[in-house]
Amino acid sequence: MPIETSQRILHLRSKQNAEVEDNLARLWQIGRNSHSAQDILDQLHPWGASRRLKFDNALAFMLVGMGTLLLLLLLFQPYALLSQSIAFVGGCLIFLSYLLYAPQRPIDEVIVYLQDSIIAKRYQLNYHKVPEALGRPLRPTLLISQLKQQFPIFNRGRVSNEIPFFASCVWQEDNGQSHQVLIFEYHFVNQFASPDPNTKHIRPKEIHQSLWGVFVFNLEHDFATFAASTEHKKLPYPYHLQWHSSDIQIRQRLYIGGENPLELAKKMTPALTLKLAEFFRQREGELYINPNQNMLCYLGKDPLMQIQRQHHKKIQDISALRGHLRTFKLPLLERLKNDLLCLLQ
Repeated sequence: MPIETSQRILHLRSKQNAEVEDNLARLWQIGRNSHSAQDILDQLHPWGASRRLKFDNALAFMLVGMGTLLLLLLLFQPYALLSQSIAFVGGCLIFLSYLLYAPQRPIDEVIVYLQDSIIAKRYQLNYHKVPEALGRPLRPTLLISQLKQQFPIFNRGRVSNEIPFFASCVWQEDNGQSHQVLIFEYHFVNQFASPDPNTKHIRPKEIHQSLWGVFVFNLEHDFATFAASTEHKKLPYPYHLQWHSSDIQIRQRLYIGGENPLELAKKMTPALTLKLAEFFRQREGELYINPNQNMLCYLGKDPLMQIQRQHHKKIQDISALRGHLRTFKLPLLERLKNDLLCLLQ
């Protein structure tokens, strides 16, 4: 019978979507209870149950099509009782398709949650939290304000200068020395007068720009107060006195400045200048060292939180999700971390 067949199809589709919902609930639990990125990956294989991560909406789309065709009969005989009855059935079919349709949003949400979780656990990131070992019981916003005062480089915006994102983590050198690190995004806004070609009036235009950087704490190396920049512009106080390297290529590539010329001449060794040249070899930005506070600040154009990934809409089962998360990385942050630790050794 057609009715019995429809009931079996409806039961089959509901069962498949129920399996997907069970998988989503299990994925949420894995993300909340896992302690490391590898722990998440290990719990995704072997999975055991159905591995589906795609809702089956074929029946819902079929009902929409059938209901739409039935409603179109009103265009031919709008006042006929039979046409009105058939159109009512078509409306019921469309309503039933709405009840049966399962949106993609819950799948997207759990994938994004697992992506954030695996990135945070893989790189030990504490979002919107300051480093725990600083010994400063301050609110994050107050500490960020103090850090901005330590380095006079956060005044590029005439309208606003903000740090909307930051996360703390720990970096460790090969010799075991660990550094508390704060990764941040610096967003600034400038305003310019722009002529309107239609009205010839002068209207203000805002330009939004973002830079990314890190604060590195617990420096134990005997550095001078110095800064290095690839922009070849005069650096702010106390990095305003330019120091000239004997290497022509380094002078062409970097603008190096500091507070005390004698201290710079003593501590800017050939080995350190070569490390600086290697650090900025494929990177544009600025590096500031404040030895009085045992702190370093780097600011550059590379979006450090840019994720290397494939689009998660292609993920339709648990195996594809595990492969996606396994290669989920922050390559720009990894490269900066390795280069900075080499500079600090």
